[in-house]
Amino acid sequence: MAFIKRERKTIRESLLLFFIPVVSILLWGGFVLDQWRRVTESYWINPTTSDIFLQVFEKFFGGTINYEGKDFLLTIVFILTGFVIALWITNEKTEKPEETTVFLFTSFTPIVISYLISSLWVPNFHERYIIASVPLLILFSAVSLYQLVQHGSKKLPYIVISLVLIYIVSSVQAAEKIVRTTTKPPINYAVGEILKKAQVGDIIVPKEYLNFLEIKYYVKRANSQIPVYALSSSGEIV
Repeated sequence: MAFIKRERKTIRESLLLFFIPVVSILLWGGFVLDQWRRVTESYWINPTTSDIFLQVFEKFFGGTINYEGKDFLLTIVFILTGFVIALWITNEKTEKPEETTVFLFTSFTPIVISYLISSLWVPNFHERYIIASVPLLILFSAVSLYQLVQHGSKKLPYIVISLVLIYIVSSVQAAEKIVRTTTKPPINYAVGEILKKAQVGDIIVPKEYLNFLEIKYYVKRANSQIPVYALSSSGEIV
């Protein structure tokens, strides 16, 4: 019972952290509602499903492009994450401070809110919305692994330390490969070539909807009257 009361107290205290932001949002309620209505009237991004969590995990710890060694790096990350979860659930030797509950609650709240909004109303889930949560979860994982090394069995600390070192080396190598790889397409050049051949009555429909705004920007910058439309997942032009 004491544990339940303590957990309720920490959750109640963590809810107070959101009081001022919620009041601020309510003061902007009319503006937010108007923007919400505009967004929901026409949106072309696919609805979010639960597999977005695994995709986000892979993007943050493995990057967004393919390179040699990416699967190996993600495997190490998944193993270390498994150790963190196992420690949190089963290990009774380490003392879990009350702040840990608030820490996790604060970390996961933006992720859950973004997912619920995207899956139930507007599919606008994007990794940048939860960037603030990632450092918190990384720090929590680091502290948990340190506790595991301090209180684990004789061989387990060596396994954890070895995996951490392998992860650090692999992540540095991955960062070098990512930095040396050019991923941004020359959209401005492509738009210029298209406008050279475009005629009156033509339209531009980007294959990737995420390039829609950038293409529209370069068309407008070129003082062209050729309209730009987005292609939805169903194949319709919106």
